[in-house]
Amino acid sequence: MINKVLLTGNLGRDVELRTTANGTSNCFISVKTETGWNKNEQKMHYAYINCSAFGNNADYLSKAHKGDHVEIEGHCDSYKGRDGKYVQSIMVDKVTVIYQEKKVEVQEEPMDYSHIIPQETNRNDEFDMPF
Repeated sequence: MINKVLLTGNLGRDVELRTTANGTSNCFISVKTETGWNKNEQKMHYAYINCSAFGNNADYLSKAHKGDHVEIEGHCDSYKGRDGKYVQSIMVDKVTVIYQEKKVEVQEEPMDYSHIIPQETNRNDEFDMPF
């Protein structure tokens, strides 16, 4: 039996890198994927798929942010959560950040108008043409 998953989508939230008791990096991410167009509602529907990454994959994902487009290759797995219930998740075997949202910080600086010298005009002579 084959247990293989390939997902492409956008990160649904920022990545929070954690470390296990034995020092292994891990993170839990949510990937937003399209599930299809609904003709009746005239809009696209989405699903948020929970994924878990460990080690180098988690370290790599820690540089990604909400909205970044990622490709996840992994397998389905289930584990026992803190509340004792079993949770299904995609265990990340390979990850690629395809496109990163540009986070641009705008620093506003006061404009320097000192180089503009006002021109004097002669308002008494309305009919004086400059040519």
